[in-house]
Amino acid sequence: LFMSSRQIIKNSSLLPRCVRRCEVLLQHLRHQTTTSTSAATHMEDEVLFSAIPEDKDHHYRLITLNRPKALNALNLHMIRHLSRDLNEVSSNPTYPVVVLTGAGNKAFCAGGDIRAVTEAGKVGNRLAKDFFREEYILNHLIGTYKKPFIAVIDGITMGGVSYEPPGGQGFMELKR
Repeated sequence: LFMSSRQIIKNSSLLPRCVRRCEVLLQHLRHQTTTSTSAATHMEDEVLFSAIPEDKDHHYRLITLNRPKALNALNLHMIRHLSRDLNEVSSNPTYPVVVLTGAGNKAFCAGGDIRAVTEAGKVGNRLAKDFFREEYILNHLIGTYKKPFIAVIDGITMGGVSYEPPGGQGFMELKR
């Protein structure tokens, strides 16, 4: 997970280490799915941040989109929290890997919360303008992120998170 898939294939001795890391990650995600599939009750709960221990000094940074009733569609509040956290984690050596997943069993992320943006636009609210500006900044941040960024995509997936890293390498399919 710390190297591209091409580098792992070239050096097959790294494969057991990567498989072990994937197994730890998947075990944690399976446990998370069975213990916390409730919908967010407060705006602070719409994006959950936690750590999965990898060794004594390093953790996976786990980010969970937590609006399963809305198919984890992003709203402006979520975009701001994601941007802030990703910027903080980018310079924190404790988190060498970032993992993004969605709560519930139906969707990873249904893109942006278009309903809220449309309603705000009808009454002249700035939400629409702010939403798209900040969402595209977040998309760029994810697409150019310097650390390995794993999106555990399960279910409905729409929107700007469909990025391929430079060189088209580093993708790995993980199923819960």
